[in-house]
Amino acid sequence: MKISIKISVITLAAISILSIQSKAQTKSATPGTSITQSYTSGIRLSVGADAGVPVGSLKGNYDWSAGGSVQADFPVIKISCMQ
Repeated sequence: MKISIKISVITLAAISILSIQSKAQTKSATPGTSITQSYTSGIRLSVGADAGVPVGSLKGNYDWSAGGSVQADFPVIKISCMQ
């Protein structure tokens, strides 16, 4: 029990130290220029396939599952950063 707690604390500390150095994805502008984020087509569509294996009480009734998803991203605002 004590060993698993020590391993958990060490792992949490390592993840915390590594995440301090992470940064957001940003672009820096040189003085006198501007950054503009825009979408070329306006709406971005994505399609994905999903699969799964049932667990728990559904395990006896089903062998597997399959499905799909469709997602649409609509830009709401155009961000402009002037310097």
